[in-house]
Amino acid sequence: MRVFVKLCLPIAILASCLPVHRVNTELIRIENHIQSEPGKALNELSGLSHDGFSRQDKSLYSLLYSMALDKNYIDVCTDSIIRPAVSYYPKHNDSYHSFLAYYYLGRVYENARDYENALASFINAEAYLSPTVPSDYAARLYLAKCRVYYWQFAMDKAIDEAKKAKHYSSELDNPSFYISSSLDIIRILHVENHFNEASVEFDSLGLWIKKSSASVPSNYYRLLLYQMTLGEDMEPDSLIRYHNLYLESCEKESKKPDDLLWASVLLASKEYEKALSVLQRIAPNPGSGAIDSIKYYYAASKVFEGLKDFDNYAYSVSQNRRLIEEMHLNVFKNDVRYLEERYQNQITREKQEREKRGLMILALVLFVSLSTVTVLSIIKHRAIKRELIEARGEYSIIREAIANSGESNQDIRQLLRDRQQALIPFFQDTPAKTIGRNDLSRIKSDNKEMLRNIGIVFSLSYPSFVSVLVQHGLNSEEIGLCALYASGFISKELSSVLESGSIYHINRSIREKLSDNLKGRTLPAWIRESLNSVAKES
Repeated sequence: MRVFVKLCLPIAILASCLPVHRVNTELIRIENHIQSEPGKALNELSGLSHDGFSRQDKSLYSLLYSMALDKNYIDVCTDSIIRPAVSYYPKHNDSYHSFLAYYYLGRVYENARDYENALASFINAEAYLSPTVPSDYAARLYLAKCRVYYWQFAMDKAIDEAKKAKHYSSELDNPSFYISSSLDIIRILHVENHFNEASVEFDSLGLWIKKSSASVPSNYYRLLLYQMTLGEDMEPDSLIRYHNLYLESCEKESKKPDDLLWASVLLASKEYEKALSVLQRIAPNPGSGAIDSIKYYYAASKVFEGLKDFDNYAYSVSQNRRLIEEMHLNVFKNDVRYLEERYQNQITREKQEREKRGLMILALVLFVSLSTVTVLSIIKHRAIKRELIEARGEYSIIREAIANSGESNQDIRQLLRDRQQALIPFFQDTPAKTIGRNDLSRIKSDNKEMLRNIGIVFSLSYPSFVSVLVQHGLNSEEIGLCALYASGFISKELSSVLESGSIYHINRSIREKLSDNLKGRTLPAWIRESLNSVAKES
């Protein structure tokens, strides 16, 4: 347990040292009412000092400020404000704020007409759609994607996004979302020349507006007039009446009326001169949108055809066709880019999933390793404890035996010291366990292990004499041979047990170490004399 505590203590200390930030309460309060009171939220954020904010607070501040600007119809075309939120939230597993950060980054790019980056941002936002994201924001996202695809002329994708927005809008209490998504579908069907489908959508939307008692926006009349101008034998009075309704709704919304729509109404009424006058006033420039330019040259070609001005008619037709071809080329390029972005986004998500799985596996390995170390430490601690208990028991037995032997403690200690000194070469020469197999094979060939065993037994019986031999530098095998000599054996008798070569080498080594003591005597004779003298002294 103590080992486990020691291992966990550094982790706990490290965790306690990590910085913990609480989100600024003022920012939380503003976030709670920014949807219902965007004007008030913008004023509060503008007057709020963000000096000393943590990174989390700065990220929330940048997100709320971007939201307030967008909700107050203040277009921002640079990403400097929203960038801190985009850099922070996707890395901190906050799907709701990550969605908002990418959505408002896309709105910034959309305001700047950077539709490529806008689409990439909206696709990133879509990856964070979850139940925590309100349905109105899901509808906003798909409406935004619809607009981007529309301006990129990817009409099939634009209408798909508009249908998704319509689905989410049907769940909301705000009718403007549903009307906007339905009108987007109608507008795209007009561009694609699917007028019958647009008429069905108009009828469905009209019934829904009547049932919900919602106010009719100007875009409804604008698209309705556009479809009416394409019909044949349309009564001018009916066109003028709906155009007046359109002008009234534009005035309520403080919106500038569409002059090209007025020219189309005059053209449908066969008032070619008046229509030409309007077209001359609103001639497209290089900054005009491609779709508006296509509509302009289509209307111009019809006016010049009605006026029998065939030169200008041919020019208008050629410009209309050129713009349509350019639009189709851009559609192809955008389709390719769309596939590349989706593929890259998928690669990024898969990489994040792999990193997440790797971290989980690493955490699991660390946990298992820590648990294993803890369990092994506990087992080792218990084993040591058992050994200590056994050692205490043995010590008690030894102490009791000493007390019953009648010997003095000093004599017993001297005997133990002599035996310990005598056994030193045997402990030192004991072969390591890793080479035990080699030792066994060697023992079979020369029986040197037998000499070691004899030496151990001899040292236990005559520790004082063996200590003298050890002092002269004899090893365990040499002590074993000396023990045989002391027992009365001679070299010839030992040749039947040991190889003669081994006896010769061991004898020569012993004589070299005892050369100063032999003084002309044979080795066996000196050993027996020395053993007797040591025995008498003890």
